[in-house]
Amino acid sequence: KITVVHWGVNPKLIPSYVDVKTIRKKLGLPDFRIILSIGHLGPIKGHDDSIAALSLVKQYFPGAKLYIAGDGTKEDIERLHGKIEKLKLQDSVILLGQITNALEWMQACDIFLQPSLEEAFGLVFLEAGLCRKPSVATKVGGIPEIIVDGEDGYLVEPHEPEKLAERIISIFSSDDKLREMGDSAFHRVEQNFLLSDQIDKLESYFKLISQHKSENS
Repeated sequence: KITVVHWGVNPKLIPSYVDVKTIRKKLGLPDFRIILSIGHLGPIKGHDDSIAALSLVKQYFPGAKLYIAGDGTKEDIERLHGKIEKLKLQDSVILLGQITNALEWMQACDIFLQPSLEEAFGLVFLEAGLCRKPSVATKVGGIPEIIVDGEDGYLVEPHEPEKLAERIISIFSSDDKLREMGDSAFHRVEQNFLLSDQIDKLESYFKLISQHKSENS
C-alpha cells in the first residue's frame, strides 16, 4: 500500500534541437570528449573518484576533459585541487564553481558523471536524460530508479574509479552507443519522469485519500 511519486522535469526547459558545436562555442569549450559533473564539492558526491577515473580515461582519450560544477568549502576545493595536481590533470579537470546555466553545460557535454556515495533521488540525472546524455553513476539511493544499467547509462558500486573509467571508455569508443544511450535516457525521462505526470499522480493519490475518508466518515 505504498505509492511512489517521483520528482519530475519540465521538457520545455530544453529546446527540441541543440547544436552541440554551437553551445560549446558559446561556453568556450574545446571540441574534445567532455565529461560533466554537477554537485557540491563535498566527498559525498564522489568527485575524487571522478578525477581518478579521468586519469585512466585519458590513456585512451588523451583530450578528454572533466568539468565539475558546484560550490564547496575551502577544504573541499583544496582537497580536489590536491587530487588534480597529484594525478597531473591540471589541464584536464576544471572546477567551474557555482554555475547558473547548468542546462547549457549539460547540452554541451558527452557524458554526465556523478559517482555519489549517497543520493536521495538526483534530479540532475533527469536533466541529463532530458538533454539526451547518458549518465555514469553509482548504485546508491534513488539513482537506480532513474538509470537502467546498460541502457541509458551505467551504474557501478561506490569508490570504484576503475569501473567508472571502463564504462566511460566503453561509451566514448562508439559514437553509436553514445547516441543510442542518450536517446534511451531521453525516452525514459519522457515516459516516466515528466513533472506534469508526477503532479497528476499526486492529485490522484489525494483524491483517493479523500474518497477513502468520505466512505469511512
